[in-house]
Amino acid sequence: MSLREFYDVAVCGAGPAGLAAALRLKKLASGASVALIDRSSPWREPVLCAEGVHALTLRHLVGEVPPEWIRTTIDGVDFFSPDGTRVRFSRPGSGFILDRARFHRGLAERCEAAGVECDFETAVTAISAPASDGRRTLSLRSAAGEREIQARYVVDAMGAGRSSAPDKGLVTGRVDLEFAAFALVKGVEHDPRYIQLHYGREFAPGGYAWLFPRDGETANVGVVVGKEFTASRPPRECLKRLLAERWPSAAPSNPRFFGGPIPCGQERLPLGADGFFRVGDAAGMVNPLSRAGILEAMKGGNYAADALASLLVGGETDFDRASKRCLDAWWTDKGRGHEQLMRAKPAFGSVSDRVFDKAAHALARLPEEKCTLSRIFLETLVASPSLLWKMRSLLK
Repeated sequence: MSLREFYDVAVCGAGPAGLAAALRLKKLASGASVALIDRSSPWREPVLCAEGVHALTLRHLVGEVPPEWIRTTIDGVDFFSPDGTRVRFSRPGSGFILDRARFHRGLAERCEAAGVECDFETAVTAISAPASDGRRTLSLRSAAGEREIQARYVVDAMGAGRSSAPDKGLVTGRVDLEFAAFALVKGVEHDPRYIQLHYGREFAPGGYAWLFPRDGETANVGVVVGKEFTASRPPRECLKRLLAERWPSAAPSNPRFFGGPIPCGQERLPLGADGFFRVGDAAGMVNPLSRAGILEAMKGGNYAADALASLLVGGETDFDRASKRCLDAWWTDKGRGHEQLMRAKPAFGSVSDRVFDKAAHALARLPEEKCTLSRIFLETLVASPSLLWKMRSLLK
């Protein structure tokens, strides 16, 4: 729609963080004017990732989950050691593979129904510092030309490294950037109820390779490589080798590769200042080990919305105080754990193929019902006692 000249809140970026922030804010402060702006329609060009989420957490965040948002339900994870030994972690019904296009469109429709004014074919090219009255000016560009709007508050949810505003001492979403590559492949033999995670230096040094089911026929196959290995082992080349060696009969000769940066570093910096918040990938709200960020981004968007609602309708007059509540909520929920995982990440990345194989051989002998995540972790420690010392940061 055609945007007006002024809004109480402008949310920049209609990924999971921006959609969640706009929707929650409008529910908490129905009388506030909220604009949601993105350079493309989120259902036309969704950010393709592995698309896996925890089912219970998604329900907690969005309430009813329409069946069309879900490609398939996941019953667990198959871990593969470097020599191909499989260890199954089974939790029936615990996960979903999202259809990101329908998921984004559904959330956008909920936003519009709640009164959010959306413009999904407009790029935010610049965000000014606040003027004397606290308003910020947003420079916009679309097929119709260039224009400006103003907002009392701004939420930056434009993704890793895409901010159009000065950092102002806030989280940046540019710490420990890693790159992933993936392809949508047909004909890969797999159990459609289980995610596959593959470990080893050959395909994914410092990271892991994955196979996420989609529709029983197509799978999302990808690789994320530790930052220190990227120059010598580019993710796209690792993915080509993985496809050729693990699934030679199914690997297409010229697959279309996708990919992008993943901010894996948790910063001890504010999320907001001077009427401006940064959330989602723009704030590095990503699990450093799993590299998961969809639900994390939505939580961050919700916490920013809570803070803004307190300023708009809750009687709060001090932005810094509201911003600190937002940060405290994020830090209690996810940030502190992410920081610990970030410190432990080098230890995980140093695990040798021999250790992975040794642990997998022991776990493969166990009955499936005894193969819990804690048992998998324990067997890895038994296979490499020095890993416990390297991971002492988890105890801090």
